[in-house]
This record gives sequence, C-alpha cells and structure tokens, in this order.
Amino acid sequence: MSTMVELPDAGALASLVSGVTETMFNITCVLDDGTDGPRLDEATWPLALLSISGPRELTVAVATDPDSSRLLASTMFDSPLDEVDEEMARDALGELDNIICGQLKLLLGGECQLGLPRPGSFGPLNAAEPWQAVLLRNRTMGVSVWVALAPGHI
Repeated sequence: MSTMVELPDAGALASLVSGVTETMFNITCVLDDGTDGPRLDEATWPLALLSISGPRELTVAVATDPDSSRLLASTMFDSPLDEVDEEMARDALGELDNIICGQLKLLLGGECQLGLPRPGSFGPLNAAEPWQAVLLRNRTMGVSVWVALAPGHI
C-alpha cells in the first residue's frame, strides 16, 4: 500500500523553484513579500501547463511577466535580449515548467509520469481551485516567476 506524499508547502515550493532558476538561469529568486514588482496579470503573462499522472494527479502552471520570460529565454538560449522572439520565450517557460515538474516527481516518489509542457490559459486553472501558488522574484534582475499546483489535469 503506497502512502500519499504531501505536496510541498509554499516555502518548500519556493525553494524548489528557486533551485531550478539558479541551475537553469543562474538567477536566485525569493518568495515575494508583496511589496513591489508586477502583480500576476492573467491577460498578459504567458502561462505553461504540464500535467503529472500517477497516484497524485496534478497540473503545474508556470507564468512570468513578458519581460521576465524574454530574459529567461535570452539566458537559456544565450541570445541577445533584443533577438528573443515570442516562440523562444514560450519554449523557455515550458522548459522551466518541465524541470520544476521533474523535481516535483522526485518529491512525489517517482511513481508518476510527466506530460509535455504546453501553453495554457488561466480560465481552466482558475476553475480548478483550490490550488496552491507562489510568486517569486529576483528584484535585482527584475524577474518574476509564478508557480501553481492544481489538483487533477487541466
């Protein structure tokens, strides 16, 4: 009989995401304290979704403000910022979601399968509440990353 592994709390999820951004982009992010920076804007922030199947099914959503997604893509593809297009930014966001999900898979005991990252919209995610979300920032570089864990597949 397998035991259901708890999902990480906000602090642990923030630590996991920051570990990924440090490894992938050499950018350390911290849990947002709500004092400044862009707020999540469902109309303009690109969103990547990736479903995890197994004993605990969930969807992991990752969003960034447009400037952050361009900066992450510039770093990931080693490309000048002014040469980053929308497709590159979307690919970087999907890869960030994929690596975060890989780390979550380790926490969940490895008895799950990852889907492929895909662009998404906030409507279905909002309908899947209750979900757990964190907003992380690197104020020096102006990077914001929002990550949510939603029950089931969206």
